[in-house]
Amino acid sequence: MVTGKDMHAALQEYESKYRPPSLAKLETSRRYYLFPNDVSETPAFGWPEPWDHADRQGVYLIFEQDGELLYMGKASMSHCIGSRLGAYFGYNSDRSCKIYDHSKWPRQPHYVITIAVPANQAFEAAGLEEFLIRELRPSGNQKGKTFVSG
Repeated sequence: MVTGKDMHAALQEYESKYRPPSLAKLETSRRYYLFPNDVSETPAFGWPEPWDHADRQGVYLIFEQDGELLYMGKASMSHCIGSRLGAYFGYNSDRSCKIYDHSKWPRQPHYVITIAVPANQAFEAAGLEEFLIRELRPSGNQKGKTFVSG
């Protein structure tokens, strides 16, 4: 099972191998809970608050309740993280979180973490996503038995 702890270790490896120290740091968000009322942490940050890095380019990681990484995607160049996440999650009539296309998810998404790239380096989102998918191999980024990226 791939967890947030694994994500942080892979991110550190990416930064040490592929990013010169002179570049602005990548920014990792806190956990954004899709169903904050179901979380024992108080106060839980999440729905319907705005996404961390909503207007930025970068990578988003979607986890299930036990911390397993389900899926990862990128927002680069003409898209921002908020618009990409808006393709997966929206509002029910009571303003609670609605998950679009339940068939996409083998288990229910529970929280999201975003990683923003520097504003003048939107192109880096693609490389970061490719690296993290290769290292973490989230189940939602694989087709059949062949591993796919992006």
